[in-house]
Amino acid sequence: LKKEKLYAKFSKCEIWIPKVQFLGHVIDSRGIYVDPAKIESIKDWASPKTPTEIRQFLGLAGYYRRFNEGFSNIAKTMTKLTQKGIKFDCGEKEENAFQLIKQKLCSALILALLEGSEDFVVYYDASHKGLGAVLIQKEKVIAYASRQLKVHEKNYTTHDLELGSVVFSLTIWRHYLYGTKCTVFTNHKSLQYILDQKELNMRQRRWLELLSDYDCDIRYHSGKANVVADALSRKERIEPLRVRALLMTIGLDLPRQILEAQIEALKPDNLKNKDVGGMIRKDIPKEKLEPLTDGTLCLNGKSWLPCYGDLRSVIMHESHKLKYYIHPGSDKMYQDINIATYDNITMDLITKLPKSSQGFNTTWVIVDRLTKYAQFLSMWENDPLDKLARLYLNWIVARHGIPASIICDRDGRFTSNFWRSFQKALGTDISMSTAYHPKTDGQSERTIQTLEDMLRACVIDLGKGWVKHLPLCKFLYNNSYHTSIKAAPYEALYG
Repeated sequence: LKKEKLYAKFSKCEIWIPKVQFLGHVIDSRGIYVDPAKIESIKDWASPKTPTEIRQFLGLAGYYRRFNEGFSNIAKTMTKLTQKGIKFDCGEKEENAFQLIKQKLCSALILALLEGSEDFVVYYDASHKGLGAVLIQKEKVIAYASRQLKVHEKNYTTHDLELGSVVFSLTIWRHYLYGTKCTVFTNHKSLQYILDQKELNMRQRRWLELLSDYDCDIRYHSGKANVVADALSRKERIEPLRVRALLMTIGLDLPRQILEAQIEALKPDNLKNKDVGGMIRKDIPKEKLEPLTDGTLCLNGKSWLPCYGDLRSVIMHESHKLKYYIHPGSDKMYQDINIATYDNITMDLITKLPKSSQGFNTTWVIVDRLTKYAQFLSMWENDPLDKLARLYLNWIVARHGIPASIICDRDGRFTSNFWRSFQKALGTDISMSTAYHPKTDGQSERTIQTLEDMLRACVIDLGKGWVKHLPLCKFLYNNSYHTSIKAAPYEALYG
């Protein structure tokens, strides 16, 4: 202790005790094993009735998984019942897994204690069911490890799965193996040369970078000899049923039901029934009810379905609800596209324009994202916010309705409490563009670029102030063809 500069308080130390309890484990001269007090509580554990009780049991059992071979595969059926959206149905399969885990925990093996930091050997195996590994030192088992495959891992190639199992083994026992030499035995022969392989995919490169932290020697060990790790990865108590061929006959015997309903409906006593009378009117002669090959009656070329019994309800139910029929129901039929113009708009300001005779030096550009129809509103840069609100109500809300959302930049006017409260009262959501990233509101930026070019041309050719040419620019812009919508904005908005 002195050499390692570790200090202990003598009054808190116990010297020469034969056995010590530590974090649910008992450690003595033989090795490490499960605390008997925990075993007693496991023996008396009742069968779980809810997903929460399963989680509680697996939480306790999982703490001692290092003592059990193939723990993850045994607990797989129980783990599925804890998943979201899975109906809780604890059957015989799950009960058998529960009892087996209890049995294994109550008769858990004694794991050997470490003897120095040398002679570590790892045996591992990978299969399509899971990963398993055993850590051994001087022919004594130090720990077992296993886990189920994740969803994406089931798509791995055999080579990647085997390499992933090596990474799993070294990572889970990093505190034992890091900084010491160890030997890893594999039953996948080509994995011996993984360090010399020239062409690697990105996953393999990432894993090899992780393996470079360890001083490990990968050697080939035939699968027949690797019985322990092989059992951990492949253990399965019940042989699953594999369906090679399936023949399914589905039918409701509707022709027979239709025929029986027609026979009953045509009886004299039932003809007076108001429902049947509504279907078989007195002015329709019986000759129009023509029989088909199966005996059912056909009215004007269509099967006659009398309002007798629950025949129509059965047919409607089967047509709409069962997956074997083709009618998708009204909620799945093609619907007309709801064209909500001026539902989503963008806005921006063009400032520092030459001051006009009316005192304006700013243009407020508002564009509908769907139809590209634009409004160009002239104003003074220092106009109060209540004037902006009046312009917005007169030119946007009164003409096109209240928009659902607005995309704008972080101008002080748009970030003000007044503007936010104003839009909140209208029920409009404000989305601010990213700072120093004008492409977020590319619609307004592109429209402003076009408007500036048009105003510049009008002023050069026609003279006078830019405000007088603003209505003309608006007319030209909204009546010009836009390739993005394959029409002019005016046509898209008004038809």
